Amino acid sequence: MNRKLPVIIAGTNCLSGVNSWAVQLRSAMADHPRYDVRTLYVGPEAATNADIAVQTLQEAHETVRDMAPVVVVPNYVWSLYLTGFEPGVRCVGMCHADSDEQYYRPLSWYEPAIAKFIAVSKECDERLAKYVSFRAQDIVTLPYGVCIPSSLNRTYQTEPLRLIYAGRVTQPQKRVWDFVPLVELLLRAKVPFMFDIVGEGDEFAPLQQVLRARVPAADVFFHPRVPHAAMAAKWLEHDIFLQVSDFEGTSVSMLEAMAHGVVPVVTAASSGIAGVIDPGDNGFVVPIGDMAAMAKVIAQLAGDQSLLADAGRAAYRTVQVYSMDLYARKFARILDEVVAVDENVDYQKRYGIFSPTHPLLVQRQLIERQRLEFDELNQRLVKRLLKGGLKRWRRSKSQPGSSNKQAA
Repeated sequence: MNRKLPVIIAGTNCLSGVNSWAVQLRSAMADHPRYDVRTLYVGPEAATNADIAVQTLQEAHETVRDMAPVVVVPNYVWSLYLTGFEPGVRCVGMCHADSDEQYYRPLSWYEPAIAKFIAVSKECDERLAKYVSFRAQDIVTLPYGVCIPSSLNRTYQTEPLRLIYAGRVTQPQKRVWDFVPLVELLLRAKVPFMFDIVGEGDEFAPLQQVLRARVPAADVFFHPRVPHAAMAAKWLEHDIFLQVSDFEGTSVSMLEAMAHGVVPVVTAASSGIAGVIDPGDNGFVVPIGDMAAMAKVIAQLAGDQSLLADAGRAAYRTVQVYSMDLYARKFARILDEVVAVDENVDYQKRYGIFSPTHPLLVQRQLIERQRLEFDELNQRLVKRLLKGGLKRWRRSKSQPGSSNKQAA
């Protein structure tokens, strides 16, 4: 039986759409005939949450190296891209968010070690291409896939509306402090609602304390991180998914919510919204930071249950094209291309004869030179040992009485 090619998806034990995506992709490709998808987490709390758990980056590098031939998806574990210079290791560069700092710049730094890039939205594809224009042909747009129920069996209610945010409770990118004025505006407008905030992050406790102090009458409830397998039931208990981010890639939690008929009411994040949400049909979009506009949309839905239900069913229909099974097939085709990539890249042709040498290429050349020198030293040592052994054997044969001793 032929060995399946390992595909290692790296991460850490943190709450993120990247980890949710990895877990679902691993399940969807469990029976794939060519690829064996596994998750690898790095850090002290990784042991129970991944197929492979290591404590340090050095262990992660050694694990990948020892599994070659292998395809590795380092995600945000950036130093793992250096394994792309190891024999038999191919790297896939995932662009998960529309961010210079978080993805475009790091991916451009590690570009020489990357066989193919996957961008999770059209916007991410176009902006990444500006950073690595000479690799534009190696960038593929592939929005996330999520698990979708075969049918939508749920109810909607407006007395009260059931709101949910599920994700990292942080201010950078997620702008969770915008929930404070939103809750105040909903109370002022006398909109009946309950709001569940599910997740973890550095603003979890502070946000909870401030909301309790400023709006004690509001039914806002904070819940710790929920295992991914339990989220399907959680989605079905809510009517509206809230997201106030200033940038995303394509939000996994938004797609999962839509897959369960939860109506997305979101801000116009810089990526992954315009291609998914048709405002007024399958969801609603407001300007970033405009909580007055978001409160107005929520009040409108609270007063029109049929509009709420119609939007929820439209959301469910929309997300069919984002099914994880369909995604897994497309991802496997990209892996086929990665495996077929020529390992001996003509870097002069890629970068141009007058381009400065990329630091990682210098490092790769140094590694290759050292490997050749090491192999040459080994060969010399073996020859020297063989030659020395042959001389000793000849001397022993030429000594008087040697044949008699052997006969005895």
